[in-house]
Amino acid sequence: MKNLVIILLLPLFFACKSDDDTNTNNPDGGEITGESSYNPDLVPPPANPLPNLLKNASFESDDAWIVCGDAKIQELPDAKEGQRVVKLSNTSICDQADQPFFTNRTAILIQTLDIQELPELLTVSFWIKSDTTIPEDALRLFITNEPDSFFNSLAGGDSLVKYFSEESINNEWSRIKMYYQKEDNPLFISNQGTLSVVFQLEPSKSYNENITIYLDQIKVSDGTESFTQPDKMPEGLVNYQGDSKILFLNTTSDAVSSMNPNGSNVINHTQIPTEFLVGIPQWLDNDQITVQQKTFNPANPSSTNIIPASGTDVFKYTINSDQNEMIYQTVGDPGFFRVPNDPENKEAIDIEVRRNAWDTSRNRGALTICGRSRLDLFTSDDICNIVIVDTNNFEEIAKIEKGFNPVWSSTGRLAYYYENSIFVATINGNDVTVTKVYENTSISGLLQEVDWSPDGKEILFAEKGNGANINNGELSTFYTIKTLNTETNKVTPLLAIDHGQLRTNLSWSPDGNYILYSLTKNSEKTEIWWFEVSSKKTGPLTNTINAFSGYWKK
Repeated sequence: MKNLVIILLLPLFFACKSDDDTNTNNPDGGEITGESSYNPDLVPPPANPLPNLLKNASFESDDAWIVCGDAKIQELPDAKEGQRVVKLSNTSICDQADQPFFTNRTAILIQTLDIQELPELLTVSFWIKSDTTIPEDALRLFITNEPDSFFNSLAGGDSLVKYFSEESINNEWSRIKMYYQKEDNPLFISNQGTLSVVFQLEPSKSYNENITIYLDQIKVSDGTESFTQPDKMPEGLVNYQGDSKILFLNTTSDAVSSMNPNGSNVINHTQIPTEFLVGIPQWLDNDQITVQQKTFNPANPSSTNIIPASGTDVFKYTINSDQNEMIYQTVGDPGFFRVPNDPENKEAIDIEVRRNAWDTSRNRGALTICGRSRLDLFTSDDICNIVIVDTNNFEEIAKIEKGFNPVWSSTGRLAYYYENSIFVATINGNDVTVTKVYENTSISGLLQEVDWSPDGKEILFAEKGNGANINNGELSTFYTIKTLNTETNKVTPLLAIDHGQLRTNLSWSPDGNYILYSLTKNSEKTEIWWFEVSSKKTGPLTNTINAFSGYWKK
């Protein structure tokens, strides 16, 4: 459970405001900025697709590609483009009479490039899936001007699939992008001969199982592009019906803030301190917000040998007033350290509330409480449990051993994350029944957050493994946002996040039409983005400020 969660301590971004920013109609404890988080003019137009440098990329023509061995172009019902794909298997080898240089290789696919010289950056992208386990080093991708020998390959002979765990490529299509930079490949600085892209399936003799791989929509381009392009906000979100608000963290103003679904009427809830904020603020009900504040025991140690332990004060704030009330508290157990191996040394025990979720219609809440020990340079792994409380008095009524980031459904079920799996709990009083509904078996893993569809039938989650970027041998696997139908167990991919880094934030709108997620576009800019379920389009909701962790009021 190493690094299961990250404690969020907001840095202090003190925003300087002019006199014009002052609004005399500010609510008690809040500041109406008069700003919108969204400017449609800042949404760039969709980028034109880069041209495909392959002389003939289509699999619809029988003679467009050179194939040998058990490489075949065939029809496939779920082809990503057209009706045909290439199938690579290891059941037969190349014919020596037809392809003497490829003898003893089981499947080879070759296509020439329509370029005169190697560009500074070359991108190869393609869809891939497999009905079988793919051993490490089984599939290799080359850019070469000598396809007969591969000696001067730009890729240096590195294999593709060795960057993945065996389970990362499965029977679902995954989108892969590989980058080759000319300056990083000194073995291939000349451009003598015709440049070609070569896929080679050549498993070691130690592999006894049959291997089958499908490839489609292969593209080679000069430069890089994202598969996912931003769109402007749809009319349904611009004119969102209902009184729902979105709660979020506004790091431009160093504030817990709220806004309308279209980004207008940003309110900074300045009565909520952010200096020692832990985790993510959540809606308690229509006009109350809960937050966790980090505390230390003791607050002022009497000796440098005392190790203060962290705890948490959970507060509820009324958003249109300066009223607040502490509703829950955890207190850490301080430690002591003098010198290594001193018998008087004692570990400090941190006990923190990292996340909460509220089911106010049933008068209950779910708190993620994590503990860990610290001594000198050692910090243990986190152990997290979910505590169910009665919202009438915030006393514990039930506990779930080992869980994180719970969320209530409209039907009263609790979904949560733990160790690369998703669980659903049914809670009746102090009786808890837990079912594992999904498990990710790859090393890439799940985002540590889930949400429910409004009808309580589907779970929203994000998972790595349906796509990756590979740059000079370094793998960056991107997330895909998906849904899990808890009645049929069907998993449906919705959106591949290759246009930035996905942050821990997923929230489904009350009407079921939109999903919010947080995206880091670069090291300095983090935005909340919307996804429209019907159109599969996506775009920024906050592009005038730095913001993340947007949650609908439900």
